[in-house]
Amino acid sequence: MNKKTVIWALFLLGIPFLLMYQTFAESKDCDQLVIDTYEIYSDIDIPDVDFVNCYYHKELDIRISVYDLHDLIDISSFELLTNAAPVELLKGGHLLTDAERPSGANLYLASGEKWGRKWTYVVDATSRRLWAEVVY
Repeated sequence: MNKKTVIWALFLLGIPFLLMYQTFAESKDCDQLVIDTYEIYSDIDIPDVDFVNCYYHKELDIRISVYDLHDLIDISSFELLTNAAPVELLKGGHLLTDAERPSGANLYLASGEKWGRKWTYVVDATSRRLWAEVVY
């Protein structure tokens, strides 16, 4: 193979990866790749879900989702909430309806930052409900 063929082959193989990256980078709203982006930022697998409700606030650049899970998420990397009000930990908590806001005694929290994106998970271990948020 000559040098020109190798360059063209690498270019053509790189296009799908570039398009995938662009799709992922622009997936801020609730239209596509919602669960995938949460999982990529947090490195925490979200199990199968029964119900999803998602909100995106463009001006604040926040996306928050509410999931009813088939099975409980692995909470080994979460900490039990004892003092903090869970809705105060979610910057987009005001986007949720009263019925969607986290409450209860068996709530767990995981949060972090990856690639300049802050993410937060709150999970109710009793009801298997998960609140997931990314601040862009």
